[in-house]
Amino acid sequence: MNIIVINCKQMTRIVTSLLTNGGNLSRKYATTVADKITWVRPEKVSYLSSEKSGDQGLEIDVKSSDFAKIYKELPELKK
Repeated sequence: MNIIVINCKQMTRIVTSLLTNGGNLSRKYATTVADKITWVRPEKVSYLSSEKSGDQGLEIDVKSSDFAKIYKELPELKK
């Protein structure tokens, strides 16, 4: 009995929406936009660019002699 009542309610909603909207089935959540929206594709950014890679451009001077000083003090390499 409940199924019949539910179906009747749904049918009355459909019929009233057809009558009020001029015969067009419409959904309440769907809307159309009157303004024309144009999308322009952004320019491609090179993967080497700092914008995409996240490179902060830090200037660190590293010399080959610096590594010898660091590794000379390691206990694993003193053996």
